[in-house]
Amino acid sequence: MAKQSMRQRLEHPEQRRSDYLQLLLNTRREDGQRRCLTDDEIIAQCLLFYFAGYDTTSNALAWTARLLAFHPHQQERLQAEIDGKLTSKEDRITFDMVNSMPYLDNVLSESLRLYPNPQLSRCCTKSYHLPGTDIILPQNCMVYVSPYGVQRDPGLYPNPDAFDPDRFLPEVKANRHACAWLPFGQGPRNCIGMRFAPLQAKLALVAILRRYSFVPGARSGGAVPEIDAAPGLLKEKGGTWLKVVRRG
Repeated sequence: MAKQSMRQRLEHPEQRRSDYLQLLLNTRREDGQRRCLTDDEIIAQCLLFYFAGYDTTSNALAWTARLLAFHPHQQERLQAEIDGKLTSKEDRITFDMVNSMPYLDNVLSESLRLYPNPQLSRCCTKSYHLPGTDIILPQNCMVYVSPYGVQRDPGLYPNPDAFDPDRFLPEVKANRHACAWLPFGQGPRNCIGMRFAPLQAKLALVAILRRYSFVPGARSGGAVPEIDAAPGLLKEKGGTWLKVVRRG
């Protein structure tokens, strides 16, 4: 699909678009570009964008659904917010509507706090002295940051293992350091999908919770899940199993 789209745009310049693929294609011909991408590298970036975007979002949705199933009070509170925006079955879910739901944003943020991606990694490009310590990071060493560890630090989040969406009320967030929440990283190299992915997840949650509820089932295990030790995304061992029941 990537090859076909690339060929079509190169053969028909009038079909130029302002999108991700076009930005990659622009590196093939713009003057002054320090490094041009090969066709294989462009295709690799397209694949990465697809997998990194959808697999991570579906995983975040699984964790959020599990937390709501084991915390029915928070689920009912979220459904009340959704019902206040979607007052009839014919109401459409819109971009502005989803972005006007503060508790929905808090629920997703708290889910991502408890179950973020496993690590962030960067290569040190030059020797760096960590302020306030005697530690010097040598050039070319790899630096790994654990969002899971940071986001469960009791010094940053009291009772850190509890599911409490109110941690993300504006007045509460204002008292925390910006790097206390790292599901999408921070700084100029943060995740390119840090706005798109939450929007995807919120749309899915609103579409489901307006008509259904998540509840634990026979295979759901206990309230505290067992984490899969396999490398990759942070997932529940054996998968996440829940029941989805129609609301009354």
